[in-house]
Amino acid sequence: MLLASACTAVEYLSPMVFPWYLGNSQHPFRWFVQVADLGGVYCVSFLVVAGNAALASALERIAKRPTHWLQAACGLALIASATAYGALRLAEVDDAAHNASKLRIGMVEADIGIWEKEAKGLDRRQRALTLHSNLLKHQEMSRELAQEGAELILWPESSYLPLGPVYGKRLDSFAIGLGAEGRIALWKDHGERGFEWSLGPEMGKRTPPFRAIGASREDSVFAVGDAGAVVRWDGRNVTPVPVQVLEGEAAPSLFGVAVGARKGKQADGDGVEPLVWAVGQHGHVYTGDSLGLDLIATEVKTSLRAVTMVGGGRAIAVGDGGVILALEGRSYRTISSDTKADLKAVTFSAQSGGIWAVGAGGTVLTATGPRWSAETTPVESTLRGVTATSQGTVFAVGDRGTILRRTPAGQWVQEAVPTKAHFNSVSVDARGRVLAADRMGGLWRRTLGVSGRWERLDAPGIGPLHSIAPLDYVRMRPIPRDTRYLYQDPEPGPSARAYLSNPSLESQTSKAERTAVQRGFTTPILFGAITWEMRPESGEPARKVWNTAVLLDEMGRIQGMYDKYQLLAFGEYIPFGEWFPSLYNLIPEAGRFTAGDDVGAFAFGPHKLGLMICYEDILTRFAGRLAGLEPHVLLNITNDAWFGRTSEPYLHLNLAVMRSIETHRPLLRSTNTGISAIIGPAGRLSEQSSIDHAETLIADIPMMSLPTLYARIGDLFAHITLLHMLLLGFVRRTRRGR
Repeated sequence: MLLASACTAVEYLSPMVFPWYLGNSQHPFRWFVQVADLGGVYCVSFLVVAGNAALASALERIAKRPTHWLQAACGLALIASATAYGALRLAEVDDAAHNASKLRIGMVEADIGIWEKEAKGLDRRQRALTLHSNLLKHQEMSRELAQEGAELILWPESSYLPLGPVYGKRLDSFAIGLGAEGRIALWKDHGERGFEWSLGPEMGKRTPPFRAIGASREDSVFAVGDAGAVVRWDGRNVTPVPVQVLEGEAAPSLFGVAVGARKGKQADGDGVEPLVWAVGQHGHVYTGDSLGLDLIATEVKTSLRAVTMVGGGRAIAVGDGGVILALEGRSYRTISSDTKADLKAVTFSAQSGGIWAVGAGGTVLTATGPRWSAETTPVESTLRGVTATSQGTVFAVGDRGTILRRTPAGQWVQEAVPTKAHFNSVSVDARGRVLAADRMGGLWRRTLGVSGRWERLDAPGIGPLHSIAPLDYVRMRPIPRDTRYLYQDPEPGPSARAYLSNPSLESQTSKAERTAVQRGFTTPILFGAITWEMRPESGEPARKVWNTAVLLDEMGRIQGMYDKYQLLAFGEYIPFGEWFPSLYNLIPEAGRFTAGDDVGAFAFGPHKLGLMICYEDILTRFAGRLAGLEPHVLLNITNDAWFGRTSEPYLHLNLAVMRSIETHRPLLRSTNTGISAIIGPAGRLSEQSSIDHAETLIADIPMMSLPTLYARIGDLFAHITLLHMLLLGFVRRTRRGR
């Protein structure tokens, strides 16, 4: 017994980068190792030493040497008791697993080696091809798992390494509406969980009413109104924007606003200063940015009602009497048209390059180049709003419940709407939902599909909205820690093989589509990525980064981020490197990650997912703390590709098995080259991948809630053995002193 305590205490105190213990060797013997749920792997190590000591004593007796029968008997009794306990506990665990609710989880192992994963040493073109084909391979295999009914998909550690920026949202609203007094309404679409219109902040305390709202992205929202009122909302604060007024003149009422970017800039870029166009009464045209709007002198005297950006810093404005202005820089050009009808709204379709203007008498004008022409509509009521979807479908709304849709053949058809209220605004939110508002305070949404229907949404307290604008995704470096959504593409991309054979297959897709995580599937996904935030302290690196597991739900919403808590020395950080930064110059390949604050578990419906990254699944103290959060399953995403096709992936797997026994939770390990595995709550290896090719694993995983003593006391058993040795040493030293 003394020897067993000594060996266990030494195991506990021994510093190791990759911890391993004598007890790990016993994982195939299921009945014997179940005692790990009492004291962890240290308890198993103790029993191994105690059992061998007992066996040695028995052999000494057989060899007629002096021995301690009591020690031998105690050791053998311990082994027998542990085995009997294991047999009973194993039956209990199996019964609990059988009766537990199940979660169907799939894992992607794309067989991407360490050199292919980061594409280092390649020229720019080959690196781009390699990184994008890696992403396509993960997405293609994920679609297969989705078709097999996976409710959650796992990608390995740092598996998401897009080339270039990604598209995400820091707000959880997808559109914004503007009321007369500057009160805004935020549109939140929760998918199957419903929708929500909620009141946002006031755009200003001015008495004049606001008329229109526009946005280039969610942090660049501008509203305009009477008496030259212009304000900006950046998602947090509302600030007034000064407007140039000629001496002796009153500030004009502004009826339309468009927000984009100057020539050579991308309006959706993170931090890009927006370009603003505003138009109003008596032909007033303004342009500028958040610092102020300058007046552009025009010869137009009639009121301009709407304006839209058409790319390259250019804009098109329309107004009363059929006037159309092309705006660029600080100049304008009048465009002639075949109508004198008052034009109320205008939109630009980035997908088709077309422009549509609508107005009185059911007027619709269109231009796909320098020429403008009229299109026939089935109504004569005034049209007051027009918008285009990302697929190029155009919608127009107007008086007496009029909603029109333009077919691919160029014909306008009227859609059935159960109201005769006058519609005054229509827009498409960032997820492609078409939204409309009427003057009576009605808010409407069109269901998806060509033959979609319009449904009124309950929005108590919102009131009539004059204008609706989308809060689009922001193009950002992957992945800011304040991100709430990542862009989701419902259409599948090409296969990795087809793309490598013909990269032009992706030439017609947007950057948002090419960098989406969920592409062609909406199944919730847990994946490894690098996250970052700005570091405000002077003298520090510009950013600090984390090795993070990110959970997306079926709408692309980030449900949780877990940062790796136990970093790997000399791989992800250099010990004392923060105090002696020059150490990083000596080991340039070492990462410089920031450790997470604590272990983590994500809520996933009624279940809780315990998270592990890389070698955290072999750390007993880590697993003990994580078990205290009472997860129903343990999920480990890791990268074993560093070691190639050696014995290390097998060794890593065998060391991890004990975590499932200690907690009686299933443990799923997702690796990029193998060995991915599904370990049952009693330590049985039910499925595993190879290290030779890409493959997927999927299974119905029991969500376990069976308590274990180890989950409550952690490594207390190891502490007891250490205390035992310390007390024994103290007693012997005291006796010698006498």
